Amino acid sequence: MEIITTALVIVAIALIGVSAASRIPKTGRYPDVKGDTVQATITNRNIMAEKAATLRAKGSDGRKYKVKLKPTEAKMWFKGDTIEILLDSNDKKKYRVLFNDYFQKNEERMRRAVMEEIRNRIKPNLFAARFTGYTEKTPDALETSKADFNALFSFSTLMRLIDIYTVASSVVVIIFLWWFLSAGPSFKQMLLPLAIVLLVLWAVYSTVETCKKILKKFAPEG
Repeated sequence: MEIITTALVIVAIALIGVSAASRIPKTGRYPDVKGDTVQATITNRNIMAEKAATLRAKGSDGRKYKVKLKPTEAKMWFKGDTIEILLDSNDKKKYRVLFNDYFQKNEERMRRAVMEEIRNRIKPNLFAARFTGYTEKTPDALETSKADFNALFSFSTLMRLIDIYTVASSVVVIIFLWWFLSAGPSFKQMLLPLAIVLLVLWAVYSTVETCKKILKKFAPEG
């Protein structure tokens, strides 16, 4: 009974965390703003695809701006770049960050940047490369393919996650086996720890399969 209660509490906390992380506030995205456009300098970076992220910027007058982007909206942006902000004439607290315009203008640049990241950070001898079939020829195949920025950015992110998930799952499995052999737990005591082990192993498997699909589609010969 205690194990079930603990599991339910963990699930509830996880759901609350996911809900809070996915909430998109109005700040920086008021649709009815009418007024002047100002420029601001982006002050942070986004290095993770398929994840909600907050773009932050600072105007020449020192005013700070921010806008939280949905996982489907968040792309790679560059710290130090200029982005336009539409300020409301009647209420200065309301503004809209024109991130779509920024992304459209920098699509090719973002693609080149993510390809450079793939070449520099994904090595053929790492776990992710071995699990997915990534080779030294893969970057060239991806670069000359019809893969758009979104696919390449997702691939770069997921390949990094595979290495992280693999290390984490190895540690979890080792701890589980040590606990199982030394403590000799009952079946009920094993339920929650076993579920955690299966969860981290599934994270590795599903991420690997996603990367394989991207490679099969855009770099079948790579």
